[in-house]
Amino acid sequence: MGWTMRLATAALFLGLTMAVPGDEEDSDPCVYEALSDSDAVLCKGLKVFYPELGNLGCMVVPECNNYRQKITSWTEPIVKFPGALDCCLSNPPQLLKTSSPCACGAGGAVHVSVPGAAPAPLPDTGARDMEKTNPSPAHNRHLIMGATYILVMVDPDAPSRSSPKAQFWRHWLVTDIKGTDIRKGKIQGQELSPYQPPSPPPKSGFHRYQFFVYLQQEKSISLLPKENKTRGSWKMDKFLSRFHLSEPEASTQFMTQYYQDSQKLQPGEGSSEPKDKPKRR
Repeated sequence: MGWTMRLATAALFLGLTMAVPGDEEDSDPCVYEALSDSDAVLCKGLKVFYPELGNLGCMVVPECNNYRQKITSWTEPIVKFPGALDCCLSNPPQLLKTSSPCACGAGGAVHVSVPGAAPAPLPDTGARDMEKTNPSPAHNRHLIMGATYILVMVDPDAPSRSSPKAQFWRHWLVTDIKGTDIRKGKIQGQELSPYQPPSPPPKSGFHRYQFFVYLQQEKSISLLPKENKTRGSWKMDKFLSRFHLSEPEASTQFMTQYYQDSQKLQPGEGSSEPKDKPKRR
């Protein structure tokens, strides 16, 4: 009877010991939490890197190390679009038969494929091999050297997700970004709206911070005087329509909330060194 009791006690102790790590991980404020499936739909081909955190695409900013406070003062992140093009092969907009205005890529020679004729190679421009079949005449095609992009960062949940009266708050807007640059994470171009860090108001819940990259169609992109007066309540759809921008080439988002609304406040406010390294589940 004594041995039986001791074995039962040992088994119970072992079970409790094995259960503790799982409970700790569930409550660990330094574990990355992925976005829900519905929010993750936006995450396509774009990477956004912040100091100490790495790529935040499709993630919730962790509570640990005061990250939710730090991100409100960090400078602009490194944004990488690995699928960016070096050049663009396009027809005049009115002749396009598909939603994509261009077809080309990075590395190699560019080819044009015309029905009933062998593909005709164009001079090597540093763009990857490309073939496009289009019923439009070959002379209507134009090789646009140096494809450029537009980067947009917005908060659709201003002032809160439940009452987004000021959506889309414009946090960052840069045009004329070379494909070769954004592939490497260099955001160099015309900054129409300087970077403004995420700054969700107190008691407003979690905010989504969304990044979009568009292939630039117009040579000159600008904001209207009334758009320059304020960042809030930006009519993003009208801006996109004005410059013939439809679907983004890539996009992503992350979520965070006001740091004092977090369940667990972290010690060492203002510390530049992380006490714990964030872990991915």
